[in-house]
Order: sequence, then C-alpha cells, then structure tokens
Amino acid sequence: DIPQVITPELSMKAKDILEKIKETLKERAVTPVISDVFQMHCKGAFDTLASTLVETHTKLQKLEKRCEQDRLLQGNLSEAREKGLADARKLKENLQKSVESLSQILDR
Repeated sequence: DIPQVITPELSMKAKDILEKIKETLKERAVTPVISDVFQMHCKGAFDTLASTLVETHTKLQKLEKRCEQDRLLQGNLSEAREKGLADARKLKENLQKSVESLSQILDR
C-alpha cells in the first residue's frame, strides 16, 4: 500500500471550498426578524396541538370506557358508536404525530 499524498495545491483548493461552505451556511433566506416570528408561530402551534392532544386523549379514554360499558350491557356497539370511536382514535394518533414532529423540530 502506497500512502496517498495530498499536494499543496489540492489542499489549498479544499480549504477554499470549505471556507465557501462556511460562508454559505451563515447566509439566511429571510431576515432574523422573520425567522423569529416564524419560530414564535411554530411554538404557538406546538403548544396548541399539545394541549389539544391532552384533551383529546382524556375524552378518548372516557369514550372507550362508555363503549366498553355499552358492550357489556348490550353485547355489542352500534355502527355509529364504532365509527365514532375509530374516528376519535385516528384523531388522537394524528395529533400525536404532529406534536412529535414539531417537538423534534423545536427541540422540545
């Protein structure tokens, strides 16, 4: 195995490219004020979705209890009740996914 030698010219070219990358990463597409406003709106959306998720989870637990009681008393659930329960579960799952995504983006 022959060791690979980087020429001084190639080394300088690589340093120039790295410097250009650093400068490019410093640039923003929008002003800091717009970025701050956008971040504030995202945090507000996160807070709203998180509280809605908690409320939905609580309501879903109550609905599941009622449905279980109905099953025990009547032997089964009406089609409308089954659909309502499925819709409530789907809503909770979608809210949870949204909250988790925003949580990751906002480092919360």
